Amino acid sequence: RWRQQMDRNLEFSLPEESDRLRLWKQAFSGSVPLSSDLKWKELAKQLTLSGGEIQAIAQETIAYTAAIEAAKVGYEQLLYVLTQRGLTLNIRLSKKRRSATAPLGEDQE
Repeated sequence: RWRQQMDRNLEFSLPEESDRLRLWKQAFSGSVPLSSDLKWKELAKQLTLSGGEIQAIAQETIAYTAAIEAAKVGYEQLLYVLTQRGLTLNIRLSKKRRSATAPLGEDQE
């Protein structure tokens, strides 16, 4: 109903890959212990998200990491949050020598 009262629609484009890279790095504060295997460039490349979505995913990942009492934020925690949101990230986990994938959302192809 409120949309009928507006005479203009504002469209915001999604950030470019380089901007998403910066947003991912900024989303996790310096006080959050991070796994060294996180590949920020892969996150920025594969996940075409808004800054707000990146921030929300980061906050959920930090909260989930604390809830399970993990020592660091890593792919396991990030993939869990992405799965909950119906998003995909295709990565190669070096320690486990296997691929890890979260389900793909239609708009993420």
